[in-house]
Amino acid sequence: MSKGLFLVSALGLGAAAVYLFDEKQGKKRRKRLQSQVSEAACVASDLAGDCYRAFGKRAEKLSREYGPVLQDYSRKFGARAQEYGKELGTRANEIAVNGNSHWAPSARMAGALASALAFYGAGRRGIGGTLLRTLSLGMFTKALMASR
Repeated sequence: MSKGLFLVSALGLGAAAVYLFDEKQGKKRRKRLQSQVSEAACVASDLAGDCYRAFGKRAEKLSREYGPVLQDYSRKFGARAQEYGKELGTRANEIAVNGNSHWAPSARMAGALASALAFYGAGRRGIGGTLLRTLSLGMFTKALMASR
């Protein structure tokens, strides 16, 4: 498959080179191509500017409408996350000091799977890696809370 794609690409590049570097009409073709690319860049720039302005107006409107609600949610979520963090820290400290954990086999398996997902997600970039790391954190937290 890749050899065929390489062959077709090489043929296309060769044909483009012959077309653009022709002795008789090559200069005119290159100039026309340059003007078309320049025009396309201007159109794309105008469209990007329009989208940016429209997005800015919409974001400003949403910020005014939902800003206070989102701030309230973020405060509540922050407080809950802090509470869970303290609880998890206390539990982890207990396990580290006592060395005796009463983890159920299912909680151990979920913890092991979460660790594997975290390591696998750490090596991946983009949204996939982020989702894997987030999923692993949730699974590990669930396993840790189930071990109580």
